[in-house]
This record gives sequence, C-alpha cells and structure tokens, in this order.
Amino acid sequence: MLMRIAAQAILAHTGLEEKEILSLFEVPPQPEWGDVAFPCFVLAKKFRKSPQHIALELAELVNHEEGLTASASGAYVNITLDRSVYIPLMLAELSKADFLRPNIGHGQRVVIDMSSPNIAKPFGIGHLRSTVIGAALYRILGETG
Repeated sequence: MLMRIAAQAILAHTGLEEKEILSLFEVPPQPEWGDVAFPCFVLAKKFRKSPQHIALELAELVNHEEGLTASASGAYVNITLDRSVYIPLMLAELSKADFLRPNIGHGQRVVIDMSSPNIAKPFGIGHLRSTVIGAALYRILGETG
C-alpha cells in the first residue's frame, strides 16, 4: 500500500505504468535517506536529460504531494513517507477481514490426491507425510476459494 502511494506520486509526473514503477523501486542503502528510492535512468532517454537532472526535477515535483518528502541523490529520487499520515491508513487496511486472504484461482478446480495406505502393511512415515500435506493443501485451497 505504501509503495503504491509513492508510485502514484511518480506516475503523475513520468507517464510510466504503475507496475513498471513498482518494479524499479529500490531500498536505499541508508535508512535515513528515505523509505524507497526510484532510479531515474529509465527516464533519461524519454526526457532527453541526464538522470541526475531528472531526479532533481522529479524530487521537486514529488515534494508538493501531501505526506511525501523527496530528495534527489545522484540519479535517484529518495522518498520518505510521513508516518503520521499513512500509518492510520495502513492500520485501517490491515483491519479488513479479507486483508491476508489471497484471491488466486478463485472458482478453479484443483485435484488433490489423498494417500491410501495398504491396510495389510504397517503404516509408514511416508503415508503420514503425504496425508498431512494433502490435508493442509485442502484447507489452504478451501480458504482461498
């Protein structure tokens, strides 16, 4: 969620897609530099400027966004999110009932092969292992739909 907020701030000024911006984000090497760093190398060809110049301009534009502080460091824009603004939003998102429930493959059929040990032979650890794995997969996939 917080990464998307930073991505939206950059998206408005670069014309890149949100997925591309999110894939380019890096973690700054020093925590005091910011929460996320955006490299401006990919914009150099598009804007026909040096990445350092683009970073300065982009940092200035992002600084006008509410709850964000940006600074240019070389060819990177370091963005810091204001915790007092975004922590309540993040906690509200976490309190939703379906926050951690993935929506992968909803409505698709999955076949799980359950174990069937031979009752005429001793029950081995391999039988137990496959039974437990099958039961766990059944429960996990049941929860995800």
